[in-house]
Amino acid sequence: MVEDEVALEVVNDDASYRIPEIDLIIRRRTEERYSFRDADFTSLCGMTATKRGFSRADCSVCTNTRTILTCDEVNFYIHATLDAYEEEKRIYSQNWNKTIPRDMMCPWLAGWHDRSNGNPPGKRLTARSYGTRLSAGG
Repeated sequence: MVEDEVALEVVNDDASYRIPEIDLIIRRRTEERYSFRDADFTSLCGMTATKRGFSRADCSVCTNTRTILTCDEVNFYIHATLDAYEEEKRIYSQNWNKTIPRDMMCPWLAGWHDRSNGNPPGKRLTARSYGTRLSAGG
């Protein structure tokens, strides 16, 4: 089975720039990727990765962050990491894993691409038009 994937990739690279009055070099780079497969709303995925840094002759600090958002029919899932460095030494690290209920977003999204339910594309479904499936979300 062939799957079609749609993806948007964004790179924001400010390179390095210097503020001469305070002798500070600033670096920032962010990469983002958003994707989905076919008409499957459960395949939605978003990812960001950011590197930021500040340095002077006697000091250098930077942070690396990465966040990934995925989902299924019931929940959104967020996985995020943060690493902070002073010079080359990692001085802080933290990971987050969060699950966020869709709270009934799923039923009308499921109907968005399913024309077999008798609803025209783009019509927001209500509890009455969607019947018992709506109660599955909450």
